[in-house]
Amino acid sequence: MDDIVERKYAPLKHQLNSLFSKHHINVALSLEIQQKISDQFADSFSIPIPSNLQQRALYEDCLILSIRYYLKKNNLILRRTAGNMNTIYLGNRQEFETKAYDYVSKSDAYKVLLKKDKGNGDQKWQTELNQMVESMNLLLESLKNHESLNVDLYNGLLVDASKVKLP
Repeated sequence: MDDIVERKYAPLKHQLNSLFSKHHINVALSLEIQQKISDQFADSFSIPIPSNLQQRALYEDCLILSIRYYLKKNNLILRRTAGNMNTIYLGNRQEFETKAYDYVSKSDAYKVLLKKDKGNGDQKWQTELNQMVESMNLLLESLKNHESLNVDLYNGLLVDASKVKLP
């Protein structure tokens, strides 16, 4: 259990370290704050779940698995559509993929930058991606240098190509 808590706490610990260094918090104070937050975090995971909630969670897990099985068996797809309407689409997977492809190919909302073929290796993708990211970052830097962007916004928009994952 402790390993799970540690893994879940790691991103929070990283954010705390960044926050403390950004605001130049005293090391002793930051360690004390981190220790208290770590203890509180661990305590929140050590409280046992009531049996009725545990039973409900198991039931819902089984329900979700049965829905997934039924959808896969009958070649159906269940998706939330884009937008703020909370509309759910339930239909045949092939029809959905055809409609999605038609929309993307006819819409001017998207621009295909690269096509992934069997002969188009990952190295080419990575090179193209790095060039695009470098170009965007140079444009952002230019905007920052001309004081069209403040430093915080610039840092927020700056892209690290090593953290970008392609589908």
